[in-house]
Amino acid sequence: MNKASIVCDEKKHAGGKIVKVCIKICDDLVKGVMISGDFFVEPAENFEELLRELASIEVKRGEVITLITESLKKKNIEFGGITIEDVTEVLSKILQQK
Repeated sequence: MNKASIVCDEKKHAGGKIVKVCIKICDDLVKGVMISGDFFVEPAENFEELLRELASIEVKRGEVITLITESLKKKNIEFGGITIEDVTEVLSKILQQK
């Protein structure tokens, strides 16, 4: 039986806001992503919907950054205090650790 692990990392944006990303990994699959921090997001309901979707994804590790970037853009989510690039940078760092 394969054991899943949860790996988290964070980044402080130059403006002082923090983004934290946690992913659940089992073998070569990402089975859930959580994005949190002290940043602002608009529209909040679209971000909450995205978080619900990401909590139960199951994709190959190499596909997760593209999936999240496309989902953020498709839902027209805009961040205040961080950027989409900050999110993908933290994701990349986590995926390189495992």
